[in-house]
Formats: sequence, C-alpha cells, structure tokens
Amino acid sequence: MHVSGAERPATAGKDARRWQAFTGEAATLEATGESFASVTTQRSEEASDAGRTV
Repeated sequence: MHVSGAERPATAGKDARRWQAFTGEAATLEATGESFASVTTQRSEEASDAGRTV
C-alpha cells in the first residue's frame, strides 16, 4: 500500500496501520517510498522536539 494521505488526511495513518495488520505487509509513503513506520517515527520525534504530541 502506498500512503499519500491526500484522499483522507485525517485517517491516513489509521488506514495504513489497519492495512498493514490485515496484509502483514509494510505500507510506504507514496511521495518518497519511505516506510510508514519510518515516517511515523521521524514525525513523532520532530513533534516531540517542538513540544507537541502526535
């Protein structure tokens, strides 16, 4: 699954996690090809550094 988030940005992460659980495959970010897990970790760290929670 390639995740763009453009279709439904508010639910893209939830949709990707459900798809991964259902298929056992790793979702990737369509724009960069990075794994969903990698992008989630990176964005979480960036938010933490800025004092926000994701």
